[in-house]
Amino acid sequence: MRNPSLAFFDASAPIGGYVGGFIAGEFIERASLMWMLVFIAAVSLVVTVALWALLPREVSVDHGEKLDWI
Repeated sequence: MRNPSLAFFDASAPIGGYVGGFIAGEFIERASLMWMLVFIAAVSLVVTVALWALLPREVSVDHGEKLDWI
């Protein structure tokens, strides 16, 4: 399970760079800069809501005790 997880993690940067470059190129060819900014904001909103809904909640490690911040 570890090897496929690392493979997907390692492949995410080049795939993201390719897809991002493709999307940016298409927007530059077909639309104005304002629509690219609107698209980026919409994608960011969708990803933020999806992560908020899908990620597990953080469990407090404090349990009512004081943390030593230093």
